[in-house]
Amino acid sequence: MKINKILKIGKFDKFSKKNDLYIGEWCDDNYLNTPGKYFVNDNSYTKKNILKNHLQYLKYYDELEEFVIKKLNLHHKTNHPQRYWKILLGNWLNWYIKIIINRFNLLDHLLQKQKFKQIQFNINKNTELNSQGTSDINLFCEDPNWNSKVFLKIFKSLKSKTKFKIFYENKRNETNKFKNQIKKSFSTKFLNLISKFFTKKEDIFFIETYFSKIILFKICLRLFQFPVFWRREPFLFKKTNSKIRKRIKISFNFKNDPLKNFIFSNVFNFIPNCLLEGYKDNLKQSKTLPYPKNTKLIYTASNFNSDELFKIWTAEKTLNSTKYVIAQHGAGYENFRFHIEKPNEILTPDHYLTWGWGLNDQTFTDKNIFIKFFVTRIFKKSKYSNSSIKKQIVLFLPDRFPSRYTWNTYKEYLEILKLIKNFINFINQSVFKDTILKPLRRCRNDNFQELNKDIKYWYSFNNKIKIIDGNENIHQVYKKTKLCVFFYNSTGVLELISLNKPVILVLSKNQWFNIPKKILKSYEELFKVGVFYKDFESAAHAVNKISKNSDKWWFNKKRQNVLSKFRKKFAQYSHSLDGDFVKQIKMLKNY
Repeated sequence: MKINKILKIGKFDKFSKKNDLYIGEWCDDNYLNTPGKYFVNDNSYTKKNILKNHLQYLKYYDELEEFVIKKLNLHHKTNHPQRYWKILLGNWLNWYIKIIINRFNLLDHLLQKQKFKQIQFNINKNTELNSQGTSDINLFCEDPNWNSKVFLKIFKSLKSKTKFKIFYENKRNETNKFKNQIKKSFSTKFLNLISKFFTKKEDIFFIETYFSKIILFKICLRLFQFPVFWRREPFLFKKTNSKIRKRIKISFNFKNDPLKNFIFSNVFNFIPNCLLEGYKDNLKQSKTLPYPKNTKLIYTASNFNSDELFKIWTAEKTLNSTKYVIAQHGAGYENFRFHIEKPNEILTPDHYLTWGWGLNDQTFTDKNIFIKFFVTRIFKKSKYSNSSIKKQIVLFLPDRFPSRYTWNTYKEYLEILKLIKNFINFINQSVFKDTILKPLRRCRNDNFQELNKDIKYWYSFNNKIKIIDGNENIHQVYKKTKLCVFFYNSTGVLELISLNKPVILVLSKNQWFNIPKKILKSYEELFKVGVFYKDFESAAHAVNKISKNSDKWWFNKKRQNVLSKFRKKFAQYSHSLDGDFVKQIKMLKNY
């Protein structure tokens, strides 16, 4: 067999369509419009391989975490408990293992099944594998240079005889901007100074709560605390010390498991600087934070993941019996099977406030207590009721998941886009006139670039399509919309069910596969009454009928009974959110 293909890994100046094969869609800026034949036939996005790779992740996690924590204690000459370091690690270890599983299995499979004339890597010389903060891995996994360097390291570990060539770039690497020290803004300085002035040392500490400002204001008043709005403070960046990393790392040799060897042997090549070089300086910095010194309870919904100073401050406080409470801040928990196994935000706090689900059927220990609470981002139902302006139908579009999972998120995204186009093609013209698309924009380094690509993609599909203003407040969108249609398992679906407003969820086969078995019955019940759909064509036909009188359809007695049952489990509504919360938080404080 003639070997004439060159495998390209990286983003090259020109995208060649001759004898080249690219390892992934991420190698091409125009991947939305490039035929799939130019990319490797990555089979990671199949049910069989998703489960297989996920079992690998579960197999490695606990052992690797134990090893990392032991080494961190030895290096820093501390003896902190597992919980302390879990708080600092955040979800970094989750993503590290999953990313390496995806990259390693892909390249290993390719080299075993296919012969290449040459493998070419395109890498910026200044690219580093390790980030400054733990959550930066979500940005790095999207960077072509970082991915190329990861693949090169894997390739060398596999000891393949395939010829290879490295093209080094000298231009500025995009990931370098995440290496630059973040400066504290004037508004953060001002707000935290004011907050410190009006805060008592024993006050409950609230930061990034997922409550609206008005609700948080009322909560503080009910607790007899002056209402303050804390901002996160930037942590200190430190230069990578290769000598320290060489000294601390260990080369493993697990029999018949090269993937495990790579993950364990390289973890300290990837581990963020804030946990190694910058730990001691940031520990000192955390002690200067203006937060209440003697607080008995810390409450957040999102800082557990990316706020490095907050995490150190909180970990230190938990050593002295301060209660730590985290609240659910989105839909990707109980209803997403590949997030719920090892989530830092559930395994580290004393209490975890959910939107309705509890400890039943959970695999976590009884030590961690689930508290059934309410959806927190919404206002009162009356704020959304203005029937005179409810005309539009909004299609809430997914974006591409960051490449931090064990499967190819590009292929997943391209498949869903095709299905959504089919859905739109089946909508009646009269319905299409009232239909608006709302793209999703996540917070990451290619934020606007990816969003603009998506918008351009939809206009090329249909130049008459309407796209909602990205700056429009989500509550205003809910208020003006007679029917919301979601194509991903969104927080918005739960919020609208909580508010009892018409909503439809349409999922692909693989998206449906991502729903955990323990809650599948609840989703099947909404499928039977036509709220959730597994087929895009039938969902479009349903929208054609429903759009004539969406309220009449939604408030059907049988449908409402099923929705009420679902709401109690996953999207509870509170008529007095601040009052109910204060009752709960007082109990937790004295627990």
